Amino acid sequence: MGAAAIVTDILMAPTGSWLMAKDLWLPYKFVATLIFTGIAFIFALPETFVEQQAAKQLSSPSTTVS
Repeated sequence: MGAAAIVTDILMAPTGSWLMAKDLWLPYKFVATLIFTGIAFIFALPETFVEQQAAKQLSSPSTTVS
């Protein structure tokens, strides 16, 4: 992860400068698109915590069935 952060820092500084030379707002538009795409992917992930919680409660020995 540390190496990926360093590579990102090295690559994005000149890329951002190049994008700003084309249009001042272009880097912001690019990043906003990436952020909204990431948020869409996060909401598309299935939620597994509730299923794990229910399975844990069903398998616990303290639960007695009458």
